[in-house]
Amino acid sequence: MICREEPPSERATQLLVAHLALMFIVKLLFPNLNLFFLLVGASISGFDALLPVFRFKNEDYHCGSVFHSVWLPLASAAFLLAFNTVWSASMLIGGLLHLLADSTDVRGRPWLYPLGKKTYGIAIFPYDFKDYVSNPLCLAIEVASILLIMAYAYMFGIDLLSLLWFALLLPLFGIFALHQWKKAKK
Repeated sequence: MICREEPPSERATQLLVAHLALMFIVKLLFPNLNLFFLLVGASISGFDALLPVFRFKNEDYHCGSVFHSVWLPLASAAFLLAFNTVWSASMLIGGLLHLLADSTDVRGRPWLYPLGKKTYGIAIFPYDFKDYVSNPLCLAIEVASILLIMAYAYMFGIDLLSLLWFALLLPLFGIFALHQWKKAKK
């Protein structure tokens, strides 16, 4: 495990569709979990990526905030615990797996932010968007993720709430990717 005091100021993200595909794998392995809350847990922390796109925060905000720490999954799961334990467990697993997956790039993530800015991770993937989308392994992971989600939907179907959440995320992924691509070209 790599620990860093301050995250570098590189820009972008990694594992775009793979975050969601991982939730479909989890659902296959643990069918009692709720797919909708797995998907929400896996994607809600990624909404901080849109803040720089719409100029609400600077470019370094994504992946260096409370959104990419353990606190959002824990708080979400604690809230849902009052309603349904499966929803709570699904949200927690989705959120923590998102954080774990994000921690596989060279930047790592501040798991305990705002209590500390030290980042944790294992440097496997690039953080820079241009490097990520030009890396054959990363592209293969993204294509395989899309194919896995399509195969899951064909074989098992997807409940309406999960489908609607997925439909909301696709344009947001597109907006984020276009924003990153424009920055990478500069």
